[in-house]
Amino acid sequence: MDTIKIEKGNTLMIAHQGGTVAATGNSIPAFRDFITRSWFGAECDVRVTADKRFVIHHNPIIINGDEEIHIGASELAKIREANAFPEDLGYSDNDLKVPTFEEYLEICKSGGKHCIIELKGPYDREDIERLINIIRDYDYLDRSIFIDFNLEHCKIIRELLPNAKIQWLIAIGQYNDEVLEMMDKYGLDLDINIYEVNQKIVDDAHAHGHLVNLWTCDDAEQAKPLLALGVDYLTTNVLE
Repeated sequence: MDTIKIEKGNTLMIAHQGGTVAATGNSIPAFRDFITRSWFGAECDVRVTADKRFVIHHNPIIINGDEEIHIGASELAKIREANAFPEDLGYSDNDLKVPTFEEYLEICKSGGKHCIIELKGPYDREDIERLINIIRDYDYLDRSIFIDFNLEHCKIIRELLPNAKIQWLIAIGQYNDEVLEMMDKYGLDLDINIYEVNQKIVDDAHAHGHLVNLWTCDDAEQAKPLLALGVDYLTTNVLE
């Protein structure tokens, strides 16, 4: 399977979970494939383990055969025992493990790509500080964008990193006038569902100096009117 090429103008394309053209999203093979393509950055879902490590996985539970591994209640060593991507054939056992956040960073940095980092599940301030420090150790804060549905997380990141790029995730039915007020107050950009966005939302965000990212579009025809809104980013699994 290959990506679907589209005319995207000045909109930057973000690979949702690294894209799904080569392997299941949020996997080592997906991220390795991502850096070979023209995508601007790769979104990933970061969760905290019981021993305070960071791993990449969308859901809070990993299905390992008949076993359920709860990430927040399990240590990294246990999580790394799982074959998290049994449907992906032809890869090494290590490639099929749940990636650590450090592995994701290393791959993105090796390709000079941007990291789009979504905080998933519960985080306290110390967790966020440790996550930021890992990125700082890799000297990659300037190519990292934080995204989150949780406004409190966004506030903490802003406090810790006054110059960070932060996008507030907004789902269907969640946008209202208060969203723009909070974006102004905390210096947040907008990451909004494709079925919630409209021209006024985009224009208002831009008028207030905020960037707009849309999630998630995989259809070339559907993408045309979305791109015509003048958005800054479009998140996708397959469009390039």
